[in-house]
Amino acid sequence: MPIGSQNKSRSVAPAGVQNASKYVAERPKVNNDMVVVVPDAGFDDVLPDYDEVENDVFMPQRLLPPSSDGDLEYFGDMASGRAVHTPPYSTNLVLHLFRSTQNHIYPIQERLALGASANAPFFAMRSSPSTSSVDEYNKLTLTRRRPAMNFWETAAVSNIQPRLKLMARGNMAISLIQLEGSTSRSLSRYELWWNDDANCYRLWKRLGVDYEFQLEIGLEGWNSLDERPQTGFLVARSMSGGWDATNERLAILDFSLPTPQFLCPTVAGHQKLDLIMASMLSAAVVHTRRSKMISQTLASHGMADATLAGLTVIQKCNVNVQFTVRN
Repeated sequence: MPIGSQNKSRSVAPAGVQNASKYVAERPKVNNDMVVVVPDAGFDDVLPDYDEVENDVFMPQRLLPPSSDGDLEYFGDMASGRAVHTPPYSTNLVLHLFRSTQNHIYPIQERLALGASANAPFFAMRSSPSTSSVDEYNKLTLTRRRPAMNFWETAAVSNIQPRLKLMARGNMAISLIQLEGSTSRSLSRYELWWNDDANCYRLWKRLGVDYEFQLEIGLEGWNSLDERPQTGFLVARSMSGGWDATNERLAILDFSLPTPQFLCPTVAGHQKLDLIMASMLSAAVVHTRRSKMISQTLASHGMADATLAGLTVIQKCNVNVQFTVRN
C-alpha cells in the first residue's frame, strides 16, 4: 500500500460484537506472581565443595579469587565489633596466604600475609623479640587493614611461651593471646594450648580462675610451613556439640592448593575472625618449629637429612606419631 493512502477495509469484529468500530480489546490479564531475579554468579564465585571423607579430612576443589576490598571492609567490621552498614557481595571470606620468612637468618622472623597479594593483604603477622625471650622471636603481632580508610590496626598480639619443650607429650600451654581495639576486647585474655592426644590446639578464655572454651585448631595432614610440597589443612572448629560430636567448622586454611587458601564462610567465623586468625597462625608457627626440631633431632642421630624433604611424619588415630625415613 502506498504511503499516505488509507485502508478502507474493516477488520472482522470478534463474535458477539455488532459494531466493529466501537470494539475495545480486553485489558491484558496481570500476573501477580512474584518474580525474583537472581544475578548469574560467575563460576569462580561459587563456593567449592569440601566433602567429608574418612578421618574428617576436607577434600579441596579449586583456588578461589580473594575477597574484594568492599567485602573486606564488612569482614573487618564484623571481626572488630563495629557497626556493619553495607552487606558484602559474597559472604565467603577468601584470603590467599603468602610467606616471606627468611629461614637462613636466626632467630627466624616469621612474616605471613593473607589477602589478595603480599603487598596489600588484609591480615599481616610479624614475629619479634618479646620481653621474656630476647633470643627467640616469640611475639606475634597480627594487624588488619581497613581498605576504605587505608590504614592498619592491631587486631591481636600472641606471646609464645619462652623455651617451649616442643617434643613433650601431653597438654601444654603454648601462647597467651590478647585482642586489641575496644576496651571490652583488650580486657579479655586467651590461652592457646597444645593437646597431644587429640593432635590439635585449643583456645581458652580466662575468666579469673576458670576457663571458657572458644575454638579448636585441628591439624588434618599438615605438618609445617617449611614442608614442600605443602599438603593438608588447618581447620578451626567450634565445640558447641561436645568433644565427641560433629562440630561446626568455622574456617579452613587449605595448603593442598597451588597457593594456600583461607576460607571462612560462616557468620560465627566472621565474628571470631581475629581469634581464629591469631590462633591459627600461632599454631602454624609453633608447629613449624616443632617439625624442624624433630628433623634436626633425627639428623643428629644419622637417621635423616636436616631438612623436612627427607622426613615423613605419619599421624595415626590422631594419637601416636610415628616417623618414617625415606631412603
